[in-house]
Amino acid sequence: MANQRTTDSAEEMPSGPERHVPSANTDAPAKHKRKLTLSACDPCRRRKTKCDGKRPVCSACINKHVCTWEVQDPSLSRTAALKSKLDEMGLQMEKNGNHLKSANSLIEYLMTRPEAEAHTILKRLRSTQDIAATVQYVRDGDLLISGVLAPRPSSQGEEDVSA
Repeated sequence: MANQRTTDSAEEMPSGPERHVPSANTDAPAKHKRKLTLSACDPCRRRKTKCDGKRPVCSACINKHVCTWEVQDPSLSRTAALKSKLDEMGLQMEKNGNHLKSANSLIEYLMTRPEAEAHTILKRLRSTQDIAATVQYVRDGDLLISGVLAPRPSSQGEEDVSA
């Protein structure tokens, strides 16, 4: 303990030109830079652990036997892979935004339409399980009622007897 220096007081720390600054050319061993991996496997991403990127199984997953990779070209650079992922995410966000708009429209229809019509809309949604198609069905019905769309001709060429 006698050989340890403490730097609690300002008197012990030299200031000015006599202050020791380590030079860049010291004999200390150079630190190894970590190698960048172009892309990590899916389990390493989930665990947020360092992946060496070896395929088909990375070193971190060898014992676990669960190494899977997102389908992408392994020759892509890190930047190109990130740009590709960003584009995918942008498209997914756009798709989610459209889905949200359709869902909001459907909720508005169910809240504002007469009860019998709301039941018909809900029945249609349950049978198709497609929000966008159900919203389009309601819009087409509104346009048909307002006279913008002409009724579709029957498939067998029969005249419409309901008129």
